[in-house]
Order: sequence, then C-alpha cells, then structure tokens
Amino acid sequence: MLVIISDLHLTDGTSGETISSGAFRIFRARLSDMAYDASWRLDGRYKPVKKLDLILLGDIFDLIRSTKWVVDDEGNPSQVRPWDDYASQPFIDKIKAINASILRNNAWSLTVLRSLSQKQAVTIPPATADDKPASVSHDPKDPNRTPVEVHIHYMVGNHDWFYHLPGPAYDEIRQEVVDAIGLAHSPLQPFPYSLAESPELEAICALHDVYARHGDIYDPDNYEGDRNTSSLGDAIVVELLNRFPAEVKRRLGD
Repeated sequence: MLVIISDLHLTDGTSGETISSGAFRIFRARLSDMAYDASWRLDGRYKPVKKLDLILLGDIFDLIRSTKWVVDDEGNPSQVRPWDDYASQPFIDKIKAINASILRNNAWSLTVLRSLSQKQAVTIPPATADDKPASVSHDPKDPNRTPVEVHIHYMVGNHDWFYHLPGPAYDEIRQEVVDAIGLAHSPLQPFPYSLAESPELEAICALHDVYARHGDIYDPDNYEGDRNTSSLGDAIVVELLNRFPAEVKRRLGD
C-alpha cells in the first residue's frame, strides 16, 4: 500500500501558526481505515495488506518560512540568506538552528508521526480462513487486530531543499529528522528530490504504477535547475513575507 502526502509546511512558529498535533492523530487513525479498505480485493476477498509506504513528498518542514533569516534570537539582523554558500559555517549554523526550532515547535505532532513506524499504530483485522475480517473492532489497540508495517520516506521540495545538500554537517541535521520522524532511510545520503535518486523509492512507486515528485520543478520561480541552490521564491518569502511580522513587532512591540 502506498500513501503520499506533501506540503505540511511545519515551521518553527516564528512566522505564524503550524498544523496542530490533533491533525496528525486524525491522519494516523485514517491510515488504519485506508489500510482496511485496501485489504478488500476486487473479487470480494479480504486479504490484509502487510506493508504501507508513506512518502512525505516535499515541504513537510518549512525552513524558508522562518524569521531567523531576518533577525537572530537576540533580535539582531541576520547576515545569512538561503542563497549564500551552503558550505560556510554561518549557513550550516543557521540551518541547524531553524531545523532544531522546527523539531521543538512540532514535537507532539512528530511523536504521532514517528509512532506510525513503531508497528502498533496502524492496525487492521486479520483474515479468517474464508477470507473475511476476523474482527469488527475499530480500536487500533485491540489485541485481535494485526499491525501493518509502515515505512516513512522523505523527499524534498522547494522549502526544505536543505536536506538535499551533501556533506557531514548536513548528515547530522538529517539524522535529527530521521530520529524525529522515524524515517526508513539513512541520513548519510541526501534526502532525494527525484525518484531517480532513490532506487528503493523508484521501485516502490513502480510497484504501484505511480510517479511522484514535488511540483516546484514546474515553477521557474521556485526551481532554477539545481535543487542544491536557492531560487527567487526563497527571496520573496525571506525578504518580504518573513520580514513583515518582524517589522510589525519592531514598530508596534507586543
């Protein structure tokens, strides 16, 4: 079974509200419902699915929509922008800081998401000998239900493209994301932007006759041919949208 979700835009909270953890709990419950529905085959038999691949298809975390690009935590003007040298230490430190803030600000939501890979969050009834559900209980914790193995994969888009950057410093940042979400792939490789960069994901999508990628590739304002570089869209968000609340706070205080 394959589930794809994108554009959650979980932020560090400095530029507005983010999705509540309640939405993730609803999503978790609906995954069990979808797995149950997917277990009914065209011939009317109930054959429980054993594995669910969840692809996070870009812009799950939003590192661009942070006022940390405009001012630092002490309120001083920031000198780092997304289009600077990604190998420089100030740039790496900025990404570390924003990433850590996103993880903190969405800790409860990520706990729910991570639970999906822990083998008890998504469950469905087992099948009887005559291919019928053995239980009608909808309680995911019912001991008579069977867990579905969930693998979570992360592909990048235009607001989280920093996880595509190579190098040990970014491996450490990716490790934090892998641990927080419970991802199925190694942090020692850049999170893929296209299926061609991940034979595993390419095989999974081929199995389901699906092709998946983030939509920024069709938007020249947000993708300029290299996913390891910034784009005009980053500048619009950082210099206009992010700056607005910071300027309001500077002029009006609380």
